[in-house]
Parts: sequence; C-alpha cells; structure tokens
Amino acid sequence: MNHDRRDAETPLAVTVTGSLYETGGRPLVRRYTARVLPADSLIGIRPAFNEHAAANSQAGFELIRTDASGQLSSVRNAKVRLINMNRRYHWRYDSSRGWYMETTDREYNALTLTTDISSDGKSTVMLPVKYGHYRIEV
Repeated sequence: MNHDRRDAETPLAVTVTGSLYETGGRPLVRRYTARVLPADSLIGIRPAFNEHAAANSQAGFELIRTDASGQLSSVRNAKVRLINMNRRYHWRYDSSRGWYMETTDREYNALTLTTDISSDGKSTVMLPVKYGHYRIEV
C-alpha cells in the first residue's frame, strides 16, 4: 500500500498519538495533529449564497488559488465542473422483507467551463442550477 501524499486529492489531517506510563501506572497521552496539503497550491471555493442556492437560478462561487503560506497566485484555464447528484427513491417488495425503500444515486456532469483566477485575488463563476443537489469541482 502506497502512502504518498501526492496520491491524495484533498487536504489531510495526520494525528500522531503517544502514550507513556508513569511509574505509578498512570498513562500520559499526548496527541499532535498536522495538516498535510496534497499539492504545493490549492484552489479554494466559497459559495456566494448562505445555506443553499435557489432552484432555477444562478449559483455564484468565489475561487482563489493559494499556497501553504497563504500567498495568492494566478491560474489560467482552470476547469470547473458542475455535477448534478441525483438520488431517486423507489419501493421494492421481497417476500421475506416485505415492502422497503431503496435509493439509486447517479451523478451527471451538468456543466463544464474554464475560468482564469487572477493573482490579485478572486474569480467569480456563476453556474445555472435547478432543483436538487450539486457538487462543484475545480
């Protein structure tokens, strides 16, 4: 099994726990958690709406690119994908279980576009959404 950080696609939290017993038998436990970034720079996404975007509207997102020290940097032709996460519910009947509900999850690529993120700050993208759950990937 390969544990290389470059294989990760999201930031990681690594926790190291050490335990030592005193002479009286009482354990001393210390923990240290470190954040590990999978790349030298990452793109941050912030929604421009509160809890959820209204159905049949434009959902706005702010994009920035930063390194581990917090310095902003630019990127050209960043690929933005809007994925519709569709969940359908249906009833099934089994002679041993009776009636029960199942779900079918499907993901559809609703939109793909490219955008530039300037080095002085943010880029804003507006994505058309209908009713349902969506995921944005950059």
